[in-house]
Amino acid sequence: MTADIPTAADVPSTLAKAFKEDASYKLAIMERAASRSNLMLAGAQASFE
Repeated sequence: MTADIPTAADVPSTLAKAFKEDASYKLAIMERAASRSNLMLAGAQASFE
């Protein structure tokens, strides 16, 4: 199984700040939610689609 997951190294320097902010936001949502249903309630559905 493989995945194309972007990392900070793959992001051009002009987009690095926005990438870090987006990654921090998504991480905060995942850490706050204990389950997939909580992820949806926390607003992650739009973030991960």
